[in-house]
Amino acid sequence: MGVQTDNSTSVPEYYNAQAIGLFGLFFWEVVVTIPFEWTFVRRRRRPRWSLVLYTGCRIFLLLHILSVLINVFGHDSIPCNTQQWLLQVTTSLVIWISGLMLSLRVLAVSSKTDSTTGLIGMNLAGLLVVNVLTWRTPDKVWNSDLARCVPQTGVHKDMILAQFIYTFIFYLVLVIMFIIKSQPKETLPEIQKLVLQDGLGIFVLVTFIFLIQAVITCIWLNDLVNVVFLPLALTIVTIAVTRSYVYEVRKSEATRTPARRIRPASRPPPSSWRKSTAMTPV
Repeated sequence: MGVQTDNSTSVPEYYNAQAIGLFGLFFWEVVVTIPFEWTFVRRRRRPRWSLVLYTGCRIFLLLHILSVLINVFGHDSIPCNTQQWLLQVTTSLVIWISGLMLSLRVLAVSSKTDSTTGLIGMNLAGLLVVNVLTWRTPDKVWNSDLARCVPQTGVHKDMILAQFIYTFIFYLVLVIMFIIKSQPKETLPEIQKLVLQDGLGIFVLVTFIFLIQAVITCIWLNDLVNVVFLPLALTIVTIAVTRSYVYEVRKSEATRTPARRIRPASRPPPSSWRKSTAMTPV
C-alpha cells in the first residue's frame, strides 16, 4: 500500500505553525540548559564522552526542525528531494542516538553481564538497520497550488509502520530491563523515586510516544502524517532524553563533590604558621 496524498489546505497551515512552535520550544530548551553546559567551561573540567551524544542528539533535532522550516509558508527554498533526504537522515539519527543514551542508562544500573550487553547491542543494531531501510530515494515535486512538496512515489506504509513498531518494541524492552535491573521495592516512596528520579518515567514517555506514532501510521497514513506528527514526537523524545541526561550528570557530580571537598577547618595549618606558633612564647 503506497503513501497517499492529502490535498487539504488546513493541514499544511497547522504544519507551518507547528514548525515555528517546535523551533521556539527547542530554543527555549537550549536557553534553560545553558547553565549545565557552562559548568564545564567555568570549572574547566574535562567533558564526559557521553556529552557528545547529548550534543549530537540536539544538533540533529535542530537540523530536522530547520529542514521542516525551509519550505514553510509556500516558499520553495530548496529542492523537495533535498529536504526529504535531510528529514530521513536526521529522523534516524535522533531516534538512534536517543536509544543509545537510554541504553547506556540501563547499562549503568545493571551488572553489565555479557547477556545484558549483548541484548542491548542487538536491539541497537536492529534499530539502526530498520531506520536505514526507510532511506529511499525521494521523488517529490513542488505543488504551487498546495504550496508544499508532494510525493510522486515514496516509502510504502508497511515500511514506515515497521519502523515505528520496532522502535516502540525497542523502547519497551528497555523499560522492562530497567525495571528488572533497578529492582524496585513495593513501597510507594521507592516507586516514586524510580519513576520520577531514576528515569523510568522518561522510558515510559518515550515508549508511549512511539506507540502513538505506530497507531497513527496504522489508521491514517498520507504524505503529511510524518511531517506533521514526527517532528513533534522527535522533539518530545529529545527533550525528555537530554533532560534525563542532565539530571543524571548533576546527581553524579553532587555525589562526587562532597568527597573531594576539604573543609577549611580540617586543613592542616601551613608549615610556616606552625613554626611561628612554636617559637611564640606562651
